[in-house]
Amino acid sequence: EMVFPIITLVLVLTTAGIPVALANLVANYKGEGNDFLALLVTRYSFLLLSASGILLPAFIVQFAPWLLPKVIADPRAYWAFMTLLPVIFFVSISSVFRGYFQGIGYMLPIALGQLFEQVLRFLVGIFLVIFLLPYGLEFSAAGLGFAVLFGEFGGVIVLILFYFGKSSNKKELKMAASSPIPSFNTLLKKLAILALPVTLSRIISSFILSIKAVMIPNRLQIAGATLEQATQAY
Repeated sequence: EMVFPIITLVLVLTTAGIPVALANLVANYKGEGNDFLALLVTRYSFLLLSASGILLPAFIVQFAPWLLPKVIADPRAYWAFMTLLPVIFFVSISSVFRGYFQGIGYMLPIALGQLFEQVLRFLVGIFLVIFLLPYGLEFSAAGLGFAVLFGEFGGVIVLILFYFGKSSNKKELKMAASSPIPSFNTLLKKLAILALPVTLSRIISSFILSIKAVMIPNRLQIAGATLEQATQAY
């Protein structure tokens, strides 16, 4: 509960509303019969979110020893935070494929990916919590972070298999001869225009949740509660 709002805020900054914008553009291009551009904007989005999914968590890792004590009241949450950071990369990747499948109106991969992810997360989570609990509560909580990581990885694999099975058909890669191929900057601008409102609204809501996760435990300690009491009450 202390870590997830912060992870969510980082994830919002990483994906920047691109999956919603991607679904919109893919639906438009598919409606025009231009499957080539639908795949092209998907691959551009994949490159963008792959880069942000690596760079932003790597940046946070560098400053984590200095940053986390200032934003997380209970230092035992450190390992849970660190195990959840790699999840951002896999969520970024899966959001691209989900945006593509939503755009073409093919929901089966999303449903199966989420089902596989949740089952894997549950089974791995139960095992790791029980296995790591004797070593301390903080490591047991970190086990839940690993479970989320395993689940997201499994969900991404399902989406990738469906994507390449769907987009490998050469007949779908048709484009009208009169339609020029837009540049990377042109497609990036279209993505940005559509993604901006979504990004701002999600940043605000995630920021509010992060403030609550930071403020409430600290206020409880100032009011006289011990660290353990503040964490338990929160």
